[in-house]
Amino acid sequence: PAPLSYTQRSLWFLDQLYPENVAYNAPIAVRFLGRLDTNALERSLNEILRRHELLRARFEQRNGDPVQYEAPFRPTKLSTISFERLPESQRLKTARSEAVREARHPLNLTKGPLWRAKLLRCSEREHIFVMVLHHIICDGWSIGVLVRELFSGYERFLRGDTSPSPPLPIQYGD
Repeated sequence: PAPLSYTQRSLWFLDQLYPENVAYNAPIAVRFLGRLDTNALERSLNEILRRHELLRARFEQRNGDPVQYEAPFRPTKLSTISFERLPESQRLKTARSEAVREARHPLNLTKGPLWRAKLLRCSEREHIFVMVLHHIICDGWSIGVLVRELFSGYERFLRGDTSPSPPLPIQYGD
């Protein structure tokens, strides 16, 4: 197990005081307009999860101190909720409400995973990708990295590139 950074220790402590608090959920919502290849998006997400150990982390107490464990990579299936049966005027509003609901659902530090992702389908040409991460595994800078990697992976898989991204030379736990 890896030790926690100072910030992670603070967030662990706050989670022990106020379990199931959603104040440290970090939501991402990306709207896709046009045709979306959901298989390429799912592959891109899995590539990110494979490369970044911290996204597979969970935290628990060992000998009185919090420690970080990384689970082995297991591919995930991107769950999709369709709003296409709703009247067109209600689809985006309902999808936004679902995104807010996701952001307000707690993440369990000891069980993991410390993220959730869903694809909200408003129509064949309009989707919203929602991802919620706990702040103990991300910050504003890393969310930007994640979104850039999601788009670049998506574009690679659209082109038919099947080669995995190179391993990261250093992980957060290092």
